[in-house]
Amino acid sequence: MAGLEQVPQHHVVPHDVVLPDTQRRIAEALSPNTERAYRRVAADFDAWCRSNDRAPLPCSPATLADYVAHLCDEGKAPKSIQQAIAAISTLHRRAGHPKGTPDSQAALLVLRGHKKALAAAGKGNKQAPPITVSVLQKMVARTPADTLAGKRDRLVLVLGMALAGRRSELAALDIDDVQPDGDGGIDILIRASKTDQDAVGEVVNVPAGANPDTNAVQLLHDYLAALAERGVTSGRLLRAVSKLDKLFRYERLSGAAINEIVRRAAVRTQLPNAAQYTAHSLRAGFATQAALDGVPLGHWARHGRWNPTSPVPHGYVRAAEKKTHNPLKKMGL
Repeated sequence: MAGLEQVPQHHVVPHDVVLPDTQRRIAEALSPNTERAYRRVAADFDAWCRSNDRAPLPCSPATLADYVAHLCDEGKAPKSIQQAIAAISTLHRRAGHPKGTPDSQAALLVLRGHKKALAAAGKGNKQAPPITVSVLQKMVARTPADTLAGKRDRLVLVLGMALAGRRSELAALDIDDVQPDGDGGIDILIRASKTDQDAVGEVVNVPAGANPDTNAVQLLHDYLAALAERGVTSGRLLRAVSKLDKLFRYERLSGAAINEIVRRAAVRTQLPNAAQYTAHSLRAGFATQAALDGVPLGHWARHGRWNPTSPVPHGYVRAAEKKTHNPLKKMGL
């Protein structure tokens, strides 16, 4: 072809293969948690393909469907299987394959059957119970206020709800991310989130609370003062604390540790099914409380950084309306 020099065949790179340096740049664009999840899925899928004489990349729709059936047989949760399907699809796109490779229609039908079987057996998907304001107040009241760990845990509980925070967002906070807003409240910078993959960042305003036990501004002040007494005035906000209430100076709380803080508080408060409570209970509680209180969906969804096209916020509204607009309330039963 005119204008193009003929390249010897052995120097030609396939048009659908992404070079190693490009793969590295793609990986760096993802959050560390997402990248770890993709690596885990890739390793598991590759091992299964090798043991079953299948090609992992690109894989056929039949291979993906069979792998999903394998995950179902292993008793994996539907959400985990859905994430595996999405990760495998993303790994294909990262490798330069067209969007929609592999076709996941058959795999999703296998997953649907798995969900139906679990539901029929009474093992359907169990959501983390929401922590509404009244429940949050009880949990904070049962959390010690005179220890470093207690001050941190009280802040985790209240900030988790006030920010509608994902556990990854809470774990990523630095002290400098929290600033006074000039009106008695605080502005908190969320550097990146699930719906902000470009890490543009978003500032969330948290006003002072009316209840002393759930006033995020005062709880933050108490916790920062305790850190300052130990010589810490910058760096990570939520830190690991030993059983002797000693600070692990260089350790940031993990998402799993934040889950455990919420679970322990639920156990202390003797909540029903306490073991089911997680950090997501705080985020779900924010949405549930806002929906029950009639706050416009657009306002609280924006505050909580929900994707406006997601069906999730509407699900909280429908659940709340089952109580607020229950027709039985007008029937005199």
